[in-house]
Amino acid sequence: MKIKKVAIDENYREGYGSRAYSQFLKPKIYFWPEKESVFDNLQNRRSRPYKEWQKLIPEVLKQAGIPDPGYKWKWDPKAGCRMCPCSPGFVPSNMSSIPSNPLTGKTVSVTISL
Repeated sequence: MKIKKVAIDENYREGYGSRAYSQFLKPKIYFWPEKESVFDNLQNRRSRPYKEWQKLIPEVLKQAGIPDPGYKWKWDPKAGCRMCPCSPGFVPSNMSSIPSNPLTGKTVSVTISL
């Protein structure tokens, strides 16, 4: 497995209130297998090799030029959408104990080759 591309985008805010605001600030990391069709993506969403991908996170942050903030990244099937498992990814489980940093409010998209 090889990291092909790392892109960082701003999160967009959905909804109002403190709950929506805390979700907006939470950084997310999504992995996208290269050359995966939309059908393959739909079929494989619930069976991703997330334990292997989790090992790549330090290298992803290094390639993005972001110092590791010390987060404990956990796999969340509902990282991008609280209603369904349509956008699984990694979110920090200990964000409240770490001050704001360059990852706050960002989404990291990682393209990998399998």
